[in-house]
Amino acid sequence: MDSQKPNRILLLSDVGSAWNRGILRGIAKYAQIHTSWVFWRTGPSDWFFQFKDFKKTYDYLMRWHPDACVTLLGKVSDELISTGIPIVAADDHDQLTSIPHVTSDYKCIARTGYEYLKSLGYSSFAYCGLDNTRYSLGRQKYFYDLAVKDGHKIYIYKHDPTKPTSSWEIRQKNLVEWIQYLPKPIALMASNDDASRHILESCRLADVRVPEDVAVLGVDNDEVICELSFPPISSIALDFESAGYKVGELLNNMLTNGYKCTNHTITVAATYVKQRRSTALIAVEDEQVRDAL
Repeated sequence: MDSQKPNRILLLSDVGSAWNRGILRGIAKYAQIHTSWVFWRTGPSDWFFQFKDFKKTYDYLMRWHPDACVTLLGKVSDELISTGIPIVAADDHDQLTSIPHVTSDYKCIARTGYEYLKSLGYSSFAYCGLDNTRYSLGRQKYFYDLAVKDGHKIYIYKHDPTKPTSSWEIRQKNLVEWIQYLPKPIALMASNDDASRHILESCRLADVRVPEDVAVLGVDNDEVICELSFPPISSIALDFESAGYKVGELLNNMLTNGYKCTNHTITVAATYVKQRRSTALIAVEDEQVRDAL
């Protein structure tokens, strides 16, 4: 490769989530300071992108002759790995051993959420993730462990992996019934802000008040999702940008020094809780007092 030419970095990502945008900002910040990289960002919204026939998409992407790739689209294709170019999987969906990857600090996130909700005076807690992804189950485990360790009641929204869900209507019906079943008041941590948004809608359908009956806390602090929800969602902010910066640093090391790595993990930490109206209430056990407030 001509050393005078800037490296071409392929970014397989949409920009619809706070995670993706933050990781990309961090990569861009590193590149602006340390490199002269050229980027091509593309994802499922582009006209040529086909998940069902990724071979065609791959052939199109390779015409650009990328020198490295960062992917935030879930499973990394065998075609992409076979190129031999440096790849970092940065989306926290699969635990990969063949290439470097980015994951969130489940324990730190769970502890941040639990300590915040506990500080509001709650003694009953719940956790809800709307899928069985690795990050959701990881956050659930540590949140559950913290509540049990303190002797508190903890309720988990469970998925049945043997019964694939045919529609969102069925999933929402199950979620509404679960929310109605929960004791009140209760503090609920969701796996992320998308899940929180669905929980708020299910609370509305269940005639359950937020935050008076259920305090809802999300993860990611995606301002678009949180501010457009009613009530606006309190959420745990994550340090996406620092992780993205480390992705850039790792890629540069792989490109310039020939650094080979497989099971290298970059971790996204929790930073703080951005409080909004979905948790803006101190827990009160007495229902008549809650109604008066």
